Order: sequence, then structure tokens, then C-alpha cells
Amino acid sequence: IFYVIKKNEEQAKLHELIIKQNKHKSYYARLDNLHKQGAVSDNDWENGFYELETINQEIKIQKEKINYINKEISYNSIIAPFDGYISQKFISNNAYAKMGAPVVSFISSSGFEVEFFVTQKDINQIKINDEVKINLLDKNYLGKILNFSKTSLNSGGYLVKTTVENPDKKIKEGMSVDVIYELQKFKKTIPITCIFTDNNQNYIYKIVEIENNFGKIKKTKIEVGEILNDEIEIVSGLMEKDLIVLNFQDINSDNQKVKL
Repeated sequence: IFYVIKKNEEQAKLHELIIKQNKHKSYYARLDNLHKQGAVSDNDWENGFYELETINQEIKIQKEKINYINKEISYNSIIAPFDGYISQKFISNNAYAKMGAPVVSFISSSGFEVEFFVTQKDINQIKINDEVKINLLDKNYLGKILNFSKTSLNSGGYLVKTTVENPDKKIKEGMSVDVIYELQKFKKTIPITCIFTDNNQNYIYKIVEIENNFGKIKKTKIEVGEILNDEIEIVSGLMEKDLIVLNFQDINSDNQKVKL
């Protein structure tokens, strides 16, 4: 603040000198014209000339003063590296700061980190850099998963940290938002050797009607997808908890009774 006040004072002095310079320029122009006509003595002309030069020099010195004050202001100014706001001040106004010591803490308003919890069941379906949606007041913002960590040994949950783009600067630090993420669907795969083909149709043998460690064999039509190493994706015909026969060559007939 001191340097700003000092700068204003020096700029006022400069303004006065410029007004004085403009007036004396007009006076010297008339004096020089009369001197050329022989109506003014050499002594009067020299006095007018050097008075104008003195004013010009004073203006030059005054501008140098203002430039020096501008440098002092720049040395004592903190310019944020990004748009945002100050979250914490570490020293009071007009106090001296040690070299390298923090003065204030900035928070960017163009992007934030959002944290949310994910259950043990869902965490395996989340990957770093996956995109999520952050909802605030019915408006969605794009986010990307940075990392995740277990909250505690007994919680069974994970804390996921996400970066969020904030182009309209409406999200503020400490706000509560809703996080929307889509879990990946796991592909159902089984060993290729479990599948047999009959009349261009793929089948597997399921174990159904399970009771007292016994069950029945049932021939089941399936649709297959892509081959993944030695396994193949099952698009339809197989539920998550279904039991299948790994070696259909040991099966004699449909509805055969087997022991589990």
C-alpha cells in the first residue's frame, strides 16, 4: 500500500511538470521566433531555452522515480499462477517474509479434486484415468480418476480421488457434489474346451436341480463372443452362478445324474 500511495504522489508531480512543460514550449516557441527576428536578446533566448531543458530533465527524473516504484511494487506483489482464490494467509499485512517462506496458499477455480467412496465389491471395476461425472445443481462436470486407497482395515471401502474440470468456476472448495460413475461389465468367459458344437450351434452342459450334493446335466444353447487366450466369452445362455461341466466327453446323456 505504501508504494501505491508513493506512486500516486509521484505521478501527480509528473502531471504538473508535463503541464508546465507544455506551457513553456509555447512560450519558448514565441521567444525563439522573436529572437530570429532580432526582437529578443540572446541572453533572454538562452534563459528560455535552458528553462525548457531544465523542465525536460525534471520530467525524465520523475519518470525514473515512477519506474523505480513500479519495480518495488512488482517485487512486493504476488501474482497467482492460475485463476482462483486465497485459501490461507501465513503472514499478516505489511509483515516481512523470509526468503522462500510461503506467504499465501492458492486454490485454483479452474479445476478441483473430488473424493468419493467405493465399496469393496465395485473397486475392482475402477481404473486410473476412468472418466466420471460430477453433478452439481443438475449440471454435470467431467472428472477423471487420479488414484484410490483403502480407508481403513475394517471399513471394506475405498477412497477414490478424482480431478474435475470447472470451466464456469461454479464449483468451490468444500462443496458437496454427486459423483456418477459407470461400472464396467465383466465379461463372462469359460474355457474353450467346455463348449461343443452341434449343427452349427454352440452348447455347454450345465449342472441343474442341485440337491444334497447331486445334480442333473442339462444341454444348454449359448451364444459366444470373442476368444480371450484359452477362454471364450459367453454372450448369452450362462448366468453368473451357473455350474458347468468342464469335460463334456464324460457325459453319456442329457439329464444324467452327477455327484458334486
